[in-house]
Amino acid sequence: MFKTLTAPAARLSRQLTFRRKFLIIFFASVLPGLGLLMHAMSVSWQEIQRDEYEIVGNNYIEAMAPVLEQLHDHRKLTAQWLSGDINAATKLNTLNIEINSQLQQLRQRAIPLNDVQWPEKLDKIASDFEQITNLKPDADPVKSMVAHINLAMQVDEFRHHVAGDTGLLLDPDARSYYLIITTLDTIPSIDEHLQQVIAILTQLQIRQTIDPKRIARVDSVMEREIPRLLARIENDIELSADVDAATAAKLQELWDPTAKAILQLQATMQQMLFVENPKISDLANVLLQAEQISSQFESVRHFGTTQLDKVLHERIAQAKANLWWFSISGLLILSIVAWLIGGFASDMTYRTSKVKGQMQRLAEGNFAQGELELAGNDEISDVAQSGNVLASELGTLLHNIQHGALQLIDAANSIAATSQQLASSSHEQSSAATAMAAAMEELTVSISQMSHNAAQAEQQTHSSGEISHQSTTVIHNTVNSMQQIAKQVEQASDSVTKLGTNAQAISGIVATIRGIAEQTNLLALNAAIEAARAGESGRGFAVVADEVRSLAARTATSTHEISAVIQTIQQDTQLVVQQMQLGMHQVEQGVQEASKAGSAIDSISTSATQIEQMVHAISDTLKDQSAASQEVAHKVETIAQMAQLNSDATDSSAATAVQLQQLAAQLQKLVSRFHF
Repeated sequence: MFKTLTAPAARLSRQLTFRRKFLIIFFASVLPGLGLLMHAMSVSWQEIQRDEYEIVGNNYIEAMAPVLEQLHDHRKLTAQWLSGDINAATKLNTLNIEINSQLQQLRQRAIPLNDVQWPEKLDKIASDFEQITNLKPDADPVKSMVAHINLAMQVDEFRHHVAGDTGLLLDPDARSYYLIITTLDTIPSIDEHLQQVIAILTQLQIRQTIDPKRIARVDSVMEREIPRLLARIENDIELSADVDAATAAKLQELWDPTAKAILQLQATMQQMLFVENPKISDLANVLLQAEQISSQFESVRHFGTTQLDKVLHERIAQAKANLWWFSISGLLILSIVAWLIGGFASDMTYRTSKVKGQMQRLAEGNFAQGELELAGNDEISDVAQSGNVLASELGTLLHNIQHGALQLIDAANSIAATSQQLASSSHEQSSAATAMAAAMEELTVSISQMSHNAAQAEQQTHSSGEISHQSTTVIHNTVNSMQQIAKQVEQASDSVTKLGTNAQAISGIVATIRGIAEQTNLLALNAAIEAARAGESGRGFAVVADEVRSLAARTATSTHEISAVIQTIQQDTQLVVQQMQLGMHQVEQGVQEASKAGSAIDSISTSATQIEQMVHAISDTLKDQSAASQEVAHKVETIAQMAQLNSDATDSSAATAVQLQQLAAQLQKLVSRFHF
């Protein structure tokens, strides 16, 4: 699965150099890292801007605190003025100028801010305040108080709106969250409920008719909401202690008397709500307590905004420190990564180029350079070390091959020379075998002629014997016949002598053939030895050498058989010669005796009978010799054919030896391109 997913990247990697691969890795790692760094810096910068914007809102809210105090003072002075206090009028004029100046400053501070509606809201507050300042001396004091209370509530609502616009109400920091909720949300809600009750009490004090349902509703809301809001503040202060114990303790210290005063004021106001004609002194006391509580509210709010400003400035300082830390550490990390990638790329490119150069030199056949030394424990060093081992082993192997090629050339030359010599000897052997076959053919013809002559001699001897028995009168004819027989016996003796001479010549030829066969056997043995040295290349030549040795062995066997036959022929020929000589001697005696006396007829007849028997034996011997000579001729013909095959085989061996020389020369040429 992993290989399938990474196959496209693997194919792309095989098409790229190391430099390009590292460039891709550099951009694929550094650029996202730079992007993440920029994003982190952007987030930190946004946090700084948000906190600064919250500081703007907090400062703006803090700047509105004097306006609320001045509005409370304005409400009291207005009540005094409407009661007939002339000195209050002068103070009101001065206070009107100060409040308008404060509102104008707040409006000017809101103008540079974008996407806010603060100027419009401030204009509405300023417009409502102007209506209050335009009251006549005979104006209704209750309406004046209600207008002041509504205006104060409007300012509190505007402060809450400013907190929302500047993100204070959405601040994620727990330290600031509880301060904001307490000072900008919960306390204004309590103040709003108290101001509503004060307005109703004021109306009751001047004996205005108020709907009892309204009084009951306000009482119910105050009974339910003020304890809930107080409990909420207590809970928020308790929760804030988990994140900032010192601030929570200070806030608790400020809030405890305020909460007690609120509960007392609540009880007093609830009693006065159901009194038809509350006393002016009681109402004045309630108003005094409410003003004190409002002052305490402002103290709590001031502490909260001050602490909030401190928290926000601490957060901004921390965010700026984080921003600088992110920037420096990120740039340092990216620089280290870039330095490492650059170093790795440079080192791997250099080392791979060294390995590539070594492989190219080996491919060119240059094994004379030393080993490539690359320090390190990585795969490239292992490849270089393996390349050194490969170069060493391959150099040794090629050197041995080159040396073997030279030896193979020498062996091929020796085999070629031996093959040529063997071919020459085979040709001579073939020629000698052919000549021997021709001689044996002539010998066979001669023996056949001798056999025919012996048969005729036998017939004549038989006739002579019959004639000698028939009549002595034919002695003369017998003498003549015996003389003829003597001549024929002499011729037969010459033929037999010639046969012995030819048999002796055949023995010489057979000895020559035996010598050639032995020489052929030795040459075949040498050729087999040389073929074994040649190894795989000489296997075919070894087969030829085995065949030649086999032929030589068969030739030697045949020559032994021929020698045995010829020896027998020679023995028989000598016997025939002896018998012929004896017959000639007897014929001569017979001729001499025939002229002396006819009484020798019996002796002649006996001699003739003996001669007939001898001639018959000679005839039989010649017949056997003829058959043997034919067998010898057939074997000699076989020897001639084998000699021809031997000659052809030696020619093929010579051609193979030449081809072996060419292959050895080609091998030497191929190996000679390598340098050691």
